[in-house]
Amino acid sequence: MNLEHLLNADYVVYKSNCVCKVEGLEERVIAGTLDKRNYLVLVPINKRESKTYVPADNEILIGKIRKALTKEEIDNVLMSVKGRETPWQEDRKARSEYFKSVINDGNHMELILMIRCIMSRKQALLKSHRKISGQDDSALQNAVKMISEEFAFSLGITKDAVAEYIRNALD
Repeated sequence: MNLEHLLNADYVVYKSNCVCKVEGLEERVIAGTLDKRNYLVLVPINKRESKTYVPADNEILIGKIRKALTKEEIDNVLMSVKGRETPWQEDRKARSEYFKSVINDGNHMELILMIRCIMSRKQALLKSHRKISGQDDSALQNAVKMISEEFAFSLGITKDAVAEYIRNALD
């Protein structure tokens, strides 16, 4: 998405995990120099006292910003996940790398499949009074946070209600 489209968007997602209100462009002096640079100003919806300044001329960082999903887009993602599974990978290192790549990529479909995979493993282990590893639990928490924040915002529901919304859509 280019800068002009971002400036016309009310809300965006930055780096796959933070829903932000677009405040506009602001010219700022770069620390330690007299050079001025334009920054896209983003205000996270959950930290309104905070601002994120993204250099308007940094294509890599601007490329990590996208419009927040609509309800229709969320429902389409959920329909595409229905009946699909990601198999549990026994090799801990390979599994960790895969989970990191899914989180970094921020693909909603893959995130939901990953969450389902970890949750399924977690349930299976609980039956034998065992737990998932801290690394797997951390990946799960990151993925849930990413999905919950954006889905809650776009659907107009609480973060706690997102899991139920997803379950209902997938049943």
